[in-house]
Amino acid sequence: MTDPLHLQRRDSISKLLAIGPIIVYKVGATSNLPMGRFVEILGDLPEGWYEPEGEELNLVGAEKDDGEWLGLVEWMDAPFAAGGDSGSLVFAREDGIHILLEIHVGSSKRTQTSIFVSLETFCFEAESEGLELRFRY
Repeated sequence: MTDPLHLQRRDSISKLLAIGPIIVYKVGATSNLPMGRFVEILGDLPEGWYEPEGEELNLVGAEKDDGEWLGLVEWMDAPFAAGGDSGSLVFAREDGIHILLEIHVGSSKRTQTSIFVSLETFCFEAESEGLELRFRY
């Protein structure tokens, strides 16, 4: 896989999503290997999706790089995630190859959806915190 700091995949993934949802998988700490439908790229969390306890989270309008994005996964026959699955890697499969997409950050039982943060977003945020990321191919 190419270094996500230097390869922005948002446009090519958007083109695939225009055709239809992408089936994705996740190896969760508690949910085993669920499948979901990656249906939309988001710039911000959906309104009312995340309600922090005590402190206010304000991602709307926050300064972001063009390559930063979130993904929305609709659950299929079973929940895509369970408590303790945050941080699990979300991937797709094509011709027997696993394509790493994102990192799971949370789910809503009410809407039966899950949100993940793209690897590009993770890398941009890590660099802004002064971390030096290295990837092996």
